[in-house]
Amino acid sequence: MRGLLAVSLSVALAGCTSAAPSASPTEQIIADVLTTEDLISLTVVAAKDAPNLTINFTKPSKAEYSKRVAEELTSDQRPESFQVDAGAAVADYVASGLVADISSLYYEFGFAQALPQSLSESLLDPGHTYVLPVRVHKANLLWGNSKLLKKAGLPGDNVEFADLSAFLDALELVAKTSPGKAALAVGEEKVSLLENVLIADLGADGYKQLFTGGLAWEDELVKAALEDFGRLLAYAREYPSWEEAGKAVFSGEAALAVGDDSFGALASGEEGKDYAVGPTPGTAGTFDFFAESFTFVTGSPNPAGAKAWLGLAASVDGQEAFNEGKTSIPARTDVPRSSMSQAQSVLADSYAEDEVVGSLQHGGNATTAQRDATAAAVDKFAKSTRDEAAVAQLQLELATAFA
Repeated sequence: MRGLLAVSLSVALAGCTSAAPSASPTEQIIADVLTTEDLISLTVVAAKDAPNLTINFTKPSKAEYSKRVAEELTSDQRPESFQVDAGAAVADYVASGLVADISSLYYEFGFAQALPQSLSESLLDPGHTYVLPVRVHKANLLWGNSKLLKKAGLPGDNVEFADLSAFLDALELVAKTSPGKAALAVGEEKVSLLENVLIADLGADGYKQLFTGGLAWEDELVKAALEDFGRLLAYAREYPSWEEAGKAVFSGEAALAVGDDSFGALASGEEGKDYAVGPTPGTAGTFDFFAESFTFVTGSPNPAGAKAWLGLAASVDGQEAFNEGKTSIPARTDVPRSSMSQAQSVLADSYAEDEVVGSLQHGGNATTAQRDATAAAVDKFAKSTRDEAAVAQLQLELATAFA
């Protein structure tokens, strides 16, 4: 990485809050960090909290990021840390011995104690974890255009449907009252919609059991959920990306879309008047989690720098800085709400109180290969007639992917 930085910020950092690790006041340590994010907001915290640490941030384009990580991790000058989604998405790096178990640091930093219990148990079960989450997102949110909903005789300020049956009825009303408009906007990647259906039909525990072996993908309950997924797709209009699907709702081109909190950055108008947001049908009480996270790379030149960097990322001040001006929230539940927007505070309440499950689309419970296989199977199903044979084929392909 050294000498190849796309973006390099040399930052003076000090002893972080929340039990962050400390080094000798005179010992200068370095951490090279690969990220897809602009982390300038961390420089203020860094300059205040750790004067003996220099962090070099490298930000390749998102299209080049995975390739760049692979190149850096096989070089003789590995970075100290790189960004990755929390959960099973890191499994390939773990299997290759490229990232270290940081579960002990969770306790040293006071980080484990600051997480929701259901998330802490998931990240640390069976006693090992390899990522430290910094920006938490909720993937089970439904966004609606108030004007189109009211035209269909539905509340314009509330999109909370008790279950998928009620949601399907609402989509039918929208389709009848606003012909030419999209009842349900979906991005090119439709796995997020699938996972929301699975959570709704199986419940949080049943959904979790799909990935732990407690519930077989061949089960009749899964078949029923896949049938519901097919019914929803009948009302869906595909857009090139999740951003375009979100914009379609806020512009009045589409009535509803399933999406995460990032849709909030696209929102125009006033919530409750121009658009509405709430949990996806049948998922109230569940927080479908994904998070930008960082690792501790094995064999890097500066392991002390890796530890100090993660200490900053785990601290209250660091987590606050990561989420400043974002729609995401800190992984720590003890970050002051005074630093959050109203939308972030609502999200933080759900995160602290609801059952946390991992997002399939974002690798919370799927390796890269499993996620790719799921996406391919879902895409094929969406383009099919979605009849009984197609449902059976989708169920078989999902069972094979997670065998």
